Amino acid sequence: MSTHPSYRPLGRYPGGSSGRKLLLNPAYATAYASVHIRIDEARRTMSTAPVVDSRGLRAALRLWRQLTDGDGDILGRLELGWFHWIRYIAHEGDKDIERALTLLTYCLKAGVEFDDLPPEMLPSLVNRVDPQAEDVRLRQRLIVALDSGHPGLAGAYANLGSALRNRFKSSESADDLDQAIAWFRRALQIDELDETDDEDSAIMLYNLGESLTTRYERGGPAADLDEAIACFRDMPGAPVAEGPSPRERQGLLGGALHSRFLLAGHPEDLEESIRALEGALAASTTDAERANSLSHLGTALRDGFLRGPLPPADLDKAITLLSRAVDLTPEGVPGRPYYLSNLGNGLRTRAEAAGTADDADEAVDRLREALSTTPATDRTRGAVLNNLAQALQVRYRKSAALVDLDEAITLLEESAELDRGPLGEGVLSNLGTALRNRFQRTEVMADLDRAIEVGRRAVADGSSRHPDRAGFLANLGVALKVRFDRTGQPADLDEAIDVGRQGVENTPSGHLERAGRISNLGLAFQSRFEAYGSREDLDEAVSWHRRAVAAIASEEDPQYAVMAHNLGLALWERAELIDSTSDLEEAVTRFEQAASTELATPLVRIRSAQVGGGLAAATQPARGARLLELAVRLLPEVAPRALGRSDQQDALDRHPGLAHDAAALVLSDPTKPPGERAALALRLLESGRALLYGQALETRTDLTDLSEAHPDLASRFRELRELLDRPSGPLGDPGGPRQSVADRRQVARRWTDLLTEIRARPGFASFALPPPTAELTSQAEHGPVVVFNTSEHRSDALILTRDGIDSVPLPNLGTEALVAQIEIFLEALRTTGEDTTLAQHNAAQERLRAVLAWLWDSATGPVLDALGIDAPPATDMAAHDWPRIWWVPGRHLSLLPLHAAGHHTDPPDAGARTVMDRVISSYTPTIGALRHARGGTAQSGPVRALIVAMPTTPGTPGNLPYVPAEAALAAACFPDSTTLTEPDPATPDSTTLTEPDPTVPGPADRRPTRANVLALLPTHPVAHFACHGISDPADPSNSRLLLSDHRTEPLTVSALGAIRLDRARLAYLSACETALAYNLLDESIHLTSAFQLAGYPHVIGTLWPIYDQEALDVATTFYTTLTGTGDQPDFRHAAHALHRATQDMRRRFPLAPSHWAAHLHTGA
Repeated sequence: MSTHPSYRPLGRYPGGSSGRKLLLNPAYATAYASVHIRIDEARRTMSTAPVVDSRGLRAALRLWRQLTDGDGDILGRLELGWFHWIRYIAHEGDKDIERALTLLTYCLKAGVEFDDLPPEMLPSLVNRVDPQAEDVRLRQRLIVALDSGHPGLAGAYANLGSALRNRFKSSESADDLDQAIAWFRRALQIDELDETDDEDSAIMLYNLGESLTTRYERGGPAADLDEAIACFRDMPGAPVAEGPSPRERQGLLGGALHSRFLLAGHPEDLEESIRALEGALAASTTDAERANSLSHLGTALRDGFLRGPLPPADLDKAITLLSRAVDLTPEGVPGRPYYLSNLGNGLRTRAEAAGTADDADEAVDRLREALSTTPATDRTRGAVLNNLAQALQVRYRKSAALVDLDEAITLLEESAELDRGPLGEGVLSNLGTALRNRFQRTEVMADLDRAIEVGRRAVADGSSRHPDRAGFLANLGVALKVRFDRTGQPADLDEAIDVGRQGVENTPSGHLERAGRISNLGLAFQSRFEAYGSREDLDEAVSWHRRAVAAIASEEDPQYAVMAHNLGLALWERAELIDSTSDLEEAVTRFEQAASTELATPLVRIRSAQVGGGLAAATQPARGARLLELAVRLLPEVAPRALGRSDQQDALDRHPGLAHDAAALVLSDPTKPPGERAALALRLLESGRALLYGQALETRTDLTDLSEAHPDLASRFRELRELLDRPSGPLGDPGGPRQSVADRRQVARRWTDLLTEIRARPGFASFALPPPTAELTSQAEHGPVVVFNTSEHRSDALILTRDGIDSVPLPNLGTEALVAQIEIFLEALRTTGEDTTLAQHNAAQERLRAVLAWLWDSATGPVLDALGIDAPPATDMAAHDWPRIWWVPGRHLSLLPLHAAGHHTDPPDAGARTVMDRVISSYTPTIGALRHARGGTAQSGPVRALIVAMPTTPGTPGNLPYVPAEAALAAACFPDSTTLTEPDPATPDSTTLTEPDPTVPGPADRRPTRANVLALLPTHPVAHFACHGISDPADPSNSRLLLSDHRTEPLTVSALGAIRLDRARLAYLSACETALAYNLLDESIHLTSAFQLAGYPHVIGTLWPIYDQEALDVATTFYTTLTGTGDQPDFRHAAHALHRATQDMRRRFPLAPSHWAAHLHTGA
């Protein structure tokens, strides 16, 4: 045996004063001395005999009996620890070594110096000591205490490395990790010299490899990864009892190889990684181990697909494995958030690659769960935030829900704050992409500037070895190109091409995003051509786009549509530049390919069909018609119910006039007979215009038959209809926009499923579907319906009569001429409403009359002639028996008063070349809307009216002095009425509620507020509003009637969208511009259509601001005519009553159309 390194003379007592006190106890002193003497003799003589004989054992027993609690125990325990250590050396008894370890560990913890302990035991004793911080210091002291040749030195080095690595896990100190790696390396150097057994060698290699991998993941050099892989490969093949398990060894090797594949892109690394991870999965024995192995293997397969070597089937397999990992991990288990995050990434990748919206939704759901279960202090939280943000961006690109993009930016901002290390470059680049996308939606320049700023930060470190650095460069290039397109700064475009080229060059072949990066570079060269006109730049653009198309393996790939579309655009530009028919033909072909890619987003397909159809129109109208028909069929997919109203409007605003162009080309298609062309054109206009109105009509389907046959389905229909009719909440609403969007998506899916279920029942195959052509034609039973179609290709009127559908070409109604006339008309209207001289006023009125004459010559005159209505009705014909006509203006024509078109200054014998002298006019947004207006059940008996009067308006200067008289007029026509009047600010108690009825629902304070109006409308079939109105040019759904609380709770088009009135008869909107929309003209979003949709079969509205007194005059004639000689008004004559009022006003102001042409009738 070896002797103690230093001899402790009698009188030096471990335990301090407490030890000395114990020795004052004779019994204790005697027992202690007897054992100490024998140990001392054994050490001096190098013999175990003094300890192992029977007398030594009896001495030890006596000391055991004297041991007490407290610090004094150190003295006795130290001697007994030595005693059992020496006995272990002699006999190698398990009990002796365990007792020695227990006793001496106690002493070491209590502060006994290493010199006072058996040197051979020091490594084992230190291994038993806690906590971690103390552990590191003890192990550092241990190494100092051990001789260079000590057999436990390699283990001590390795254990110090482990202690430092453990401390790093809580401290995140890079120095701790660096020191750990250094000590592991020194341990392995000694291990190689001493030929340490396989178990120790395996543990040391495992620990070093794991630590190197960790350092690499935190920004360490690539050499760390290479060395880690070497460590894992060098580990002994056979399992070792105390070392890493086969699953752990294979798992770490597979993970390190996976990381190196991401860094360098070598397929052999991926292949070996997958084999190793499959081995780890096979070696897993518990659900926890299997979940871990499944998640790592699934992630490797997903990345293998993303970066090229693996086929789509492996991505499906990856998602299956990732799902199993989540399923095997119960809620609350620490690894579950990590597995959820990996699954979310897999689903997001498939959503990008295969275009599946369900995958995008599930990815977001899974990542939300991952984020909600990841503690705020967890170091992986930044990565989860980034992953969720990326999934939201993918969903935004598919659905255009702006709230997804806004949330993604918020999450990325938070992630960037959490992860400022090298791997945070990816977060910055993703943030830049999100900001650039938002700029392209909202055109807020600050977003684009910041996108470039964070994008530059992401690529600032030129030595970065981030696996996605090529993507960061490409993303920055796109943002710079977009800014050049906006500002024209040459430096931006030069930098865009430079970094874009670097991005392409550093993206491996087969990478999922390589084609897109190539195409973006082509777009940058296109921008340079468009700015400077160099043919060389355009040829370069075409070349890059061809390479992008070639980089897509299958024409069914959603990305193929984007690449083909971009190539088509470049070829089109070159065809125009050099007059190349071959380039033009290929461009159309590329657009056809893009449009027919079923997995591509509807937006890309529609754009391609729209551009391709337009190019083919001149020489191949049938081909162009087929493309535009496809675009119209796809149009509803860009504005699904799952989107909020503003997102729907934005999506539809990207395709103005699409249905008109499609109808125009169909009418030019020589391969179809004329009757078939007209019918198809009408169907395209019905399905491609007023889409949002059509969606709302779907929810207003009559449920009488369904309720009788399937009451449960009818009940579910009503429930979901109510949910869909709720407007999407603004930011700040309780629950936040995210929940609102998630709920809306779920309800939209349930709605679609319910309609499918209903239509599968016998007799309900056409439930809630648009009416067939024959049913549309039936709407002409009471008079012709004229659907105008204006397009740059041609303009026509489609005329529905009892005999069918005919088309009338309108060659003089070109879009360029129409827009010019509209501008003249609107400018003249503005002049008539301003403080101008009499001469200026009269000149403006003359311009208005000229436009109305042009409108007759170009549009309404040819239609009436085609119908045979070429003269006024017979003088003996009753006024309400005059022929009626329903106009469906569409697009730009909705800004002009078709009912007032004509030559109003002709002499009496000129044939009455005016619409209002030949027919009674009504309007409807679509034929389907007219069918809806006629679908209500006629009500009998007295009619109650809700009269809302605003002689003064909060926040608006001036007053409307004739409003009280107008309200009184309406009240006189409907004795059982309720009148809400805004009080005069000078007499705040002047609010009136005529004939208060406690049975009427609503609050006690019945000021003319939005809430009160919406509460009272259901019990009042007639509604008359005398107030200000506003048509919002930016957002037509925000057009509103100005009530008492208009500044906080406006009565908007959107607010009216949720109401459904079964007893409604008439809505009279005596306010400004209630039938006007400046934006989204195809959608007919204005107050008049909103009231019609709510259930009013007759709505009176206005196209421009009206004078207060003239509003009263029109209303007087209207209500006088409507009531006639009877006690009750006859609402069937609402259009006739307005027609007469308009004629009366024209007789008063024959030369001033602004005074008599504003009012119109919409509906039945």
